[in-house]
Amino acid sequence: MGINFDTIDVDKDYSIPALKLNTSWKYGNNREALLNTYGRLKFKGKVIGRLELAPTIDVQLVIESLNKSQPDNTDDFIPLSFTCVLDANTINILNTARKSEPKGDVLLQAEITIVSLMDKNGYMLISHRKSVLNVPIKASDWVHDFLPGLGVGEYELIEMPKIDGGQEDLKDAVDMLNEAKRKLYGDLDIGACLTILRNSLKKFNDFIGEKGGFEKLFDDNKNIINLAKDLQAKLHGAASRSQDSTAAHAGGAKVEGYEAESMIFMAYSLYKLVIDRIKSRGVVNA
Repeated sequence: MGINFDTIDVDKDYSIPALKLNTSWKYGNNREALLNTYGRLKFKGKVIGRLELAPTIDVQLVIESLNKSQPDNTDDFIPLSFTCVLDANTINILNTARKSEPKGDVLLQAEITIVSLMDKNGYMLISHRKSVLNVPIKASDWVHDFLPGLGVGEYELIEMPKIDGGQEDLKDAVDMLNEAKRKLYGDLDIGACLTILRNSLKKFNDFIGEKGGFEKLFDDNKNIINLAKDLQAKLHGAASRSQDSTAAHAGGAKVEGYEAESMIFMAYSLYKLVIDRIKSRGVVNA
């Protein structure tokens, strides 16, 4: 018999950040009793915490499972809840790396081993059975329920603007920007992210120069011209800060993940502003 994933929530019985994994253990045509169960929670193939059986199991139900014989086509279930304690660093890794997923969901895996006593034709046997469960957490649930419940604070779910790469001359800049995002969220490599972001901005700056500058693209809106020029210059300067320990010697501080994330978000917005402007005015070879 196996174990099924039911739900996952924040474990509110703990004063420290913890998740509560609710499952159902299925037993059927054999007289069987649960002896022990243990497991671990994984993210992207790496263990992030141990799964400890929560003290909510109905012991009487477990005892009764040994005393009743089920027909072959009948299943019965015992609810099993597990707690996984998380530290602040693990929560931060989950929150950052999930953004490499298409929908921003947190995709966990639970490895659970069931140790049970089974009656096989009058012989009592001890069985060890391991199950691997997929445990998804939707991005909206993670942002609105899990992060506040884990003590991180309240967030709003803000979507990254999608760029319609209609300008062939900007394709390299957009591709680099997407790669910078993957380096930050997928590999958690801030240094590589900044290097690729700088290269993307250089491609973008060259493109703007070839088009006659922001003054020509937004000749009817001086405020947008000033905003775009200021954002372009300051983004390039911010992305040029060093990510290593020598940053202080250059007069700047080490770039943090949330800063790199904000730079990518602003670059996306700037690129989209220009591309949408070109599309709306038909300025292809200006």
